[in-house]
Amino acid sequence: MIRLLASKILLNLLNSKLIKLNEEEIDAYQGVGKSTFSKVQREVIDLSKYSSITKDEIDSFGIDFGPYWLDPLGHMFGLHPTHIYFETTQTLKNEIGFTDKRKANDTRHKMEIYDWKQTSHSHGSSPKVEDLDFYLSYHAMMITADKLLQTRPLLESEYSSREFDDWIKRHDLSSLEPYWLSDFRDPCPRITTEWPKDDRESPINWSYSCASIDYNDAIYHSDVELCLWGIWSEVNSYSQAKRIRIRSSLVSPETSNALLRSLQSAESSQDYHLPSSNDERLEFQDDKFKLKGWIAEQELNLSNFDDDLWGASLEYDMTKPSNEIISLMNLYSDALGKNWFYENERVLQLIIWGKYQNEDYEYSNGYKLKVNKKFILDLLQKINMDMIISVDINRRYKYGSYQSKEDSKGLDEYLPSSKRVYLMKQNGDVHVH
Repeated sequence: MIRLLASKILLNLLNSKLIKLNEEEIDAYQGVGKSTFSKVQREVIDLSKYSSITKDEIDSFGIDFGPYWLDPLGHMFGLHPTHIYFETTQTLKNEIGFTDKRKANDTRHKMEIYDWKQTSHSHGSSPKVEDLDFYLSYHAMMITADKLLQTRPLLESEYSSREFDDWIKRHDLSSLEPYWLSDFRDPCPRITTEWPKDDRESPINWSYSCASIDYNDAIYHSDVELCLWGIWSEVNSYSQAKRIRIRSSLVSPETSNALLRSLQSAESSQDYHLPSSNDERLEFQDDKFKLKGWIAEQELNLSNFDDDLWGASLEYDMTKPSNEIISLMNLYSDALGKNWFYENERVLQLIIWGKYQNEDYEYSNGYKLKVNKKFILDLLQKINMDMIISVDINRRYKYGSYQSKEDSKGLDEYLPSSKRVYLMKQNGDVHVH
């Protein structure tokens, strides 16, 4: 892993014109972490090497590190868990020269420097503090991965989540190169509607009592700007919190009113989903019925920023207009892809905010896409479409609080979050049922 990170740093320096490298060096650095073999089917993988291994030659690597860290690595090379444990054990013995990872041999554990919460990890998560056991296991895994790349072909996989490049990204410098996640941070925007007074004179069913103003305030940011995409939470005082989710899609004008009535009659927003662009499962066109996404998102693994004080809790999925919309409207963006411009005027702005989280507090965090109203109407007219907008609000008292316990009394089942559906026509009229 150190070789991979070092090679990426050198290539980044080269791209920034801070150093010079010859072609041979560039090829060598670009080849780190890459297999030189063609992928193969499982049935041709040779496992004869492991036919005579014994239990004494294998470290179990615990109930978490083995199944959640080593097993996925071994699977990509067609290896059984026993085989990848054997390979990693051999790396510990022969490459690292350390055979006993027990906590009893970690002086920091002996001196009780660590709290168990700091060094614990589960289901593939990384501990906040690496003790000797995790440190040795992790580096043995990475050395083993490099050895396997050089000696064994990867398995042809039908699941992209098992591709080696995707696996290694989790441990890479950043999936946002050349930026840090904190580069995308914005100041926390204003909260939306008013919260109940601190004197608690508000009705006990506040969490189930969303009014029109709550939904309107989430969408209408000013006379010229609308929020048409986003997910964010707001936290007030010590007890109240709410989660707001907005999605929007394009719909054919001949059938848009029918879709509005259909979605508004749904009990919960979980009963439907408005598609993003190129969502083959949810976008459709059947005669006059057409539903199409206009916003693109790409799920990113940001786990390497979990302990970054400036980046933690930020939610970023590369939210932006679809390539089709960008091309059609001749949009261009700033370097971060957060501000999009049309005819030299900013027409879309992605706002991302959050604070460092800990176990005891909740903070406002999330993202929202603000869109110029004139621009969106120009777009709808140009493509002859209407826009359907869904606003979902989940208000609650903080878990474990006195109000939360009182609020749940008498409820026999879970109540879904509140939602409202809007239809924006090409002429700017907005219909709500």
